[in-house]
Amino acid sequence: MSYVAPVWRCGFVHVCGGLALLAAGMALVVLGGSGPARGGSDMQLTGPGVGAAGLRQPISMSDLTSSFTLDGLPNTTQTRIGVVTMRVWTPNHTGYRVTVQADASILAPVAPGNPDAIAVARLQVRETGTTTFTPLSSTSAVTAHSQATMTGPPPGDAISNDYRVQIPLVRPGMYRVTLTYTAMTN
Repeated sequence: MSYVAPVWRCGFVHVCGGLALLAAGMALVVLGGSGPARGGSDMQLTGPGVGAAGLRQPISMSDLTSSFTLDGLPNTTQTRIGVVTMRVWTPNHTGYRVTVQADASILAPVAPGNPDAIAVARLQVRETGTTTFTPLSSTSAVTAHSQATMTGPPPGDAISNDYRVQIPLVRPGMYRVTLTYTAMTN
């Protein structure tokens, strides 16, 4: 059993004489919950968000960046360090993870009549302070943060993500995709 919290959205790319990418409307999904699991007297829950004795573990995400923009010329790679930030709190002793997934396979142009698009895999994420960027996908979530211990006291851990976009040869303008961030207990 899981609890899903309200949704936040975010993300853009802007091609300047070139390009801009907008991660417009970040989405927030929090899986977990609090209180005892409900079910028959012999029922035992297992899996993400469930702690000892079948009790669901609470988790919360707050202060998620609402949107961000990456600007650049065609045929360049643009990076922004710490462009997305959030806080995550859980008392779960086995930790938690945060994932991000695009809602579409492309960054679509904002301007009507622009036939160009950018493959979402050209937009990449990494946890700030790490070295490897991972391409985003619309079919599977990418881990943006993971840890095997509980968070600090409320408001929880401060998490930061870096984004990079490899801008292809496209018309100047804004290109947009919505990203969904999900936090879940281990």
